[in-house]
Amino acid sequence: MKSQLTSLLVLVTVYAFSQNFGTAVLMDTAPNKGEFNKIFVQAIVEKYNNQSPPHTEFYTWNENPESNPEPIEALNGEGFGTIPIKQALYLDTQFSFEKTLKTNYQVDTLGNVLRMFVYYPHKIGPRLKMIDLPTSEVIAVYAFDTKDWGIQEHYQVTDFKKYFGDNPKLLERNRKVFNEKMKAFKKAELKRIDEFYTKKVQSYGKNIDLARLVKASGDKRLFKVDEFTLDEKDKWGELYLDAKSTENIAKGDVLSMYQLSKYGDFEMYTPVSGFSIVEVTQAGPDRTKAVPSVFAKKKMTEALQSGDEIVFARSTALINEANRRDEPMKRVQVKGECFMCELYLESILLDVATTKLIERNFDQQRSYFTDQYTAEKFMDFKMEAVQDKQEGVEVIFEKTSTGMKATDVQTGRIVGLEHEEASGVGGLLKLPPNRKVQIVNMCMDIMNKDLEILEITKEKKGKIKEFLGYSAFGFENISTLYIMKITEETVGGRTVEREEEIGQVWAKRKKTNTIAEVKVTKGEKELQQALDNGDKIRFKVRY
Repeated sequence: MKSQLTSLLVLVTVYAFSQNFGTAVLMDTAPNKGEFNKIFVQAIVEKYNNQSPPHTEFYTWNENPESNPEPIEALNGEGFGTIPIKQALYLDTQFSFEKTLKTNYQVDTLGNVLRMFVYYPHKIGPRLKMIDLPTSEVIAVYAFDTKDWGIQEHYQVTDFKKYFGDNPKLLERNRKVFNEKMKAFKKAELKRIDEFYTKKVQSYGKNIDLARLVKASGDKRLFKVDEFTLDEKDKWGELYLDAKSTENIAKGDVLSMYQLSKYGDFEMYTPVSGFSIVEVTQAGPDRTKAVPSVFAKKKMTEALQSGDEIVFARSTALINEANRRDEPMKRVQVKGECFMCELYLESILLDVATTKLIERNFDQQRSYFTDQYTAEKFMDFKMEAVQDKQEGVEVIFEKTSTGMKATDVQTGRIVGLEHEEASGVGGLLKLPPNRKVQIVNMCMDIMNKDLEILEITKEKKGKIKEFLGYSAFGFENISTLYIMKITEETVGGRTVEREEEIGQVWAKRKKTNTIAEVKVTKGEKELQQALDNGDKIRFKVRY
């Protein structure tokens, strides 16, 4: 009893000063199911740990909402279970490996085999979702594009004639003979084939960069320049950030640099350049020396010499929040058939500055971790900081066969509805609905927010040519907008709005996530007249 009490007092003393929270990484691939699965998971964890992320615990997971996470003991160190988990990163690797050799060939026009390959059938398509457990807010969603990894797929049999003769493809028609040849080939080459696929699987795992996302989610502020010097040739010298040792800047981290710029009556952070850190030195408890990758230094030097305020961030969410004006927020959810089924739609809503994306389909896993907040070993934490803060959803978005709809949760009323017929060329090529356009349109209507003209930057002879525009929904998802003049009519005692299209505009160059240079491509004179007359206008996205 004395030993237990002493241990509890030590924990209370430690946590009273640290107040740390951890991250759970939940992977759908268990390390005890197949040789290559183990290699794959180990490579993910090795890449993760090399970037010095904050406290992490690893678990297996499947998409069953009622399943509990299972700790992966082999991957969890001595600190396992000593810090409460505050956020969960779900990794759906979509990784599978079949340990049966298949063949593939490169042949000439006469059917002669030029090259022979063997391969293990496998697939990989990793996707992830990161969630803040107390609030159920989605922090990030991401689907990896494995085509960008450039990993060689098949093992080339360099001397295929030695084992299979001049035309192994033709020989395959005689399965009995071919299988005998394959047996001899595998006996001689299997070790090298397995080594080839071991390196391939390790490359897959090392391309899944989880640490960057976890570290970015932990950033609570933007980093500023503590000191910057030039060398004797007035080129890049040394850069010190006001990053504390506890903020964990490390080699391999990816940061972005932003410059404070003025647009109309307000200021926003404009992106300068992204870069990776190739060297980092802790120069003291309150500052860090960082060496960025070479390609970024010229742009960064010019910005640093401008005299403008400069900040650095690992998280674009921090920048978006800093740039966001005081618009009301809507808590929204995307309804899908499974936990990871609608990442594309969720990624669009994450980019909309006036929405907060909530995930409510993981209550069992959420309870598994949040129940620990009240466990005796974490009793020293301030309960108001970790109590149930889960927020209700106000609007649910869901995909329909012809478009999108949004439903108000409180009333059950459909508050947004977008239809789009599949379009095509000559009735032959059918294109699916543009989901990005539909969501932007619906958000504009639901939140009663429109594109705002900040400053007219180019006009000539009573015609508006260009202006700076602000959109709370961002410009990533918008190309052409239609200028609609709004008139009101009274019909049967009701006042209704009529829309008349008077022109078109195009967001030609993005300045920030929410500000862009906008060119008037049609209706230059009509737009000027509408503004001069004080007419009500609306900018509408169309298909």
